[in-house]
Amino acid sequence: MKKHKRLAAIFMAMLMMFSNVGFVTQVFGQGETDIVYDATPSYDEGLRVVRDEVAMRSMVEFTIETETEQMRTTTTNFIRRSHPITTIQQGQSTQNTAATVAQMIWTVAGAVFAPVGFLDTGISLWRQVRNLTSPNDHIVTAPSSFLQVGTRFNEIRRRTYAMSAGGTWNLGLTSQQITLTFLESRMHAMVNNVGRNFQTSRNVWGVVSSPNFRDPWSLAHQRAAGLRPLGPLVQSVTGRVANTTFDFRP
Repeated sequence: MKKHKRLAAIFMAMLMMFSNVGFVTQVFGQGETDIVYDATPSYDEGLRVVRDEVAMRSMVEFTIETETEQMRTTTTNFIRRSHPITTIQQGQSTQNTAATVAQMIWTVAGAVFAPVGFLDTGISLWRQVRNLTSPNDHIVTAPSSFLQVGTRFNEIRRRTYAMSAGGTWNLGLTSQQITLTFLESRMHAMVNNVGRNFQTSRNVWGVVSSPNFRDPWSLAHQRAAGLRPLGPLVQSVTGRVANTTFDFRP
């Protein structure tokens, strides 16, 4: 009994420790819970401290109400993931592209969801440059100019399995939910023939889920069970800025 109490106390202490860095545990049903680490580094804005991402994985088995069908899901939470700064336009065309960029557009299975803006005013990045300079300034983009974009986000990744006719666990569906938490842009332009850098950064909160994230069971069973399973399906979220796609694929 004392051993069990010590183990429970250690587990609760671990949960409290991870909650202090903004991590939220999600456990579905009864199952085993592990602490796992993702290798992709991130950083604290301002402090620039590199930190490994932290995730908690909850594996749960659900039994369907028949004698022959059984399913389970594994849910992994990743916090503070990021896309590296990505160049979406270079050269003299940077001005034209920046004039059209005001937000990141979400796409899931071909459907477009509510976009998330780089600025709370909703204006384009080029309009922001004009707002930060004098009306009499001569502003152009040159061969040395560029526009870059970066993101930070959290991911909940869910893998759902079904027991095959042969008695093995087959992966049927991988789905995800993305929470975009930070958007930034960097632009280089010429102001009165002098090179100048412009930067935006914004904490945001945009949540998008793949179609079967909340109800994966039926589709996963179709893909993984039966005598001729269709094979695993991946449902992922993508973001688009101008002609550049940011892939959140698990």
